[in-house]
Amino acid sequence: MTESTPGRTTVPLRLRVAIALAVGLLCALLVVVGAEHALPVSDFDQCWVAARALLHGHNPYDAIGPGRAFEWRFPFFYPLPAALIAMPFAWFSVSVTRALFISMSATLLAFAIIRRDYHRLLLFLSAGFCVSLLKSQWEPLLTAAALLPALSWVFVAKPTVGAALFVAFPSRTAVLGGVALVAVSLVVMPAWPAHWIQMLHQETHMRTPLITPLGPLLLLALLRWRRPEARLLVALACVPQTLILYMTVPLFLIPGTLGESALLAALSWVAQATTFTMPHQPPHPSFYTDSAWVIVMFLYVPCLIMVLRRRNEGEMPALVAWLLARVSRRRVVAAP
Repeated sequence: MTESTPGRTTVPLRLRVAIALAVGLLCALLVVVGAEHALPVSDFDQCWVAARALLHGHNPYDAIGPGRAFEWRFPFFYPLPAALIAMPFAWFSVSVTRALFISMSATLLAFAIIRRDYHRLLLFLSAGFCVSLLKSQWEPLLTAAALLPALSWVFVAKPTVGAALFVAFPSRTAVLGGVALVAVSLVVMPAWPAHWIQMLHQETHMRTPLITPLGPLLLLALLRWRRPEARLLVALACVPQTLILYMTVPLFLIPGTLGESALLAALSWVAQATTFTMPHQPPHPSFYTDSAWVIVMFLYVPCLIMVLRRRNEGEMPALVAWLLARVSRRRVVAAP
């Protein structure tokens, strides 16, 4: 990735902060101005409701879903740590919460991605980010956390995508912070894992890119396993997810040049236009299957080509090197 490419000039910190704040403010304004035209509920609304339920001593898994207090087409599929992360927003109205969450996520993401390259700002013009903004999705924040290790504990809020990002960008903070957050959640509600697993049994819309017709080709990225973007592509291909465009935001960590970023952003809109023409739309189950192959064809496969054009070189992640060193040391001690 360009983050580690020799010879690049780091963007000055003051400029990074200014650009990030400007992007975050613009996104907040878009959420506020477009509120009356947006969806009646957004994805983060679930976590907001779950946080408020916890504050009132209620089980959030009983409060969210079809025919429940908070009407939603699916049960609450998030682990309880997602509700704990949403707790600071519980004191605001849902409309203010959406603007704050998207603004915070966009600010952190912009700050993270332009450390060395401005071209990644094209991410914010992609269909995937626009859908994330409209639906108040977690992907922008999770993508930012991949490049900001101090924030990587938020991976536990969405374990599938979080695991894929961890494979590409592992850190001790992600492990220690994630374990701490899960521990706190068990203190708050000891039985939540059982409720969560019960909800997951009702899942019917998640797909794995790997099992689409072109999916197995994505394993070719393992030929470039030393590169974090290659590991990211393979990991994302292997985890179950709702294959709608907002899930493609992490893929924008893969382009390494202005041309690649522009191409991926343009293809995201081609994919969006294609999904609009499909015979079935959400929540019809066939939509998620059709959308999966569209996203793999227009976004995952081009990312694979970008990865394969690069050499298999890169530093071993610090956490992996540390673990290997510990294992080697134990073997030496145990040797006769």
